[in-house]
Amino acid sequence: MLQRLIGVLLPCFMCVLFVGCFIVYENDAEAQENTIEKKLEVWNLSDVKQACDGCDFKMREAISRNISKVDEQTVSLSRAQSGVKMYIFDNYSIEDAFLTLIDSNLFATRINRDFKIGLLNAIGSGAKDFVMEGGIDEIGISAMDKIEYAKRLRNKSEPKVIINSVNTMHTSRRDYRYSDSLEGYIVDTQIIILHFYSESQLWSR
Repeated sequence: MLQRLIGVLLPCFMCVLFVGCFIVYENDAEAQENTIEKKLEVWNLSDVKQACDGCDFKMREAISRNISKVDEQTVSLSRAQSGVKMYIFDNYSIEDAFLTLIDSNLFATRINRDFKIGLLNAIGSGAKDFVMEGGIDEIGISAMDKIEYAKRLRNKSEPKVIINSVNTMHTSRRDYRYSDSLEGYIVDTQIIILHFYSESQLWSR
């Protein structure tokens, strides 16, 4: 009698268990998607397009500022741009999505090379946190770089992964500053990375 009762109740228990897991997963994906929508509600994103030549992921973007100015008196050219990009990865793990993005041409100059190597190694090794900062202050050149990485896979509505990076350089002929904030989300089988950025550059003779 007891064995028959177990035989009847066990499938019911397993069904409830798996349905419960499915509901949690769906709610988590929905929470992630809702957060993305709130973050982007003030932006008018472009249509989906290939992220870059040779890339197997896609993107949408919106630019809030794009300024170019030539100063004939000082013989200089300045540029400034800010906006957001949404990268879309299908059937990637969140770690592999970030590794692919950071190692792509899109970030060829945005992050200091040594810092990029350190970040890629941290992500590849499964680190939950990584911080690196440094700079140069010499005659004719000054620079400051900082990068922060945090992975919190248990977050429900918050980003699962966050990267903040600042890369600056000042010389007698060129100034630049790149500021990047990346947020990684998991929505069903897609990884969505939001990239809020600003950059400014100045060239002079």
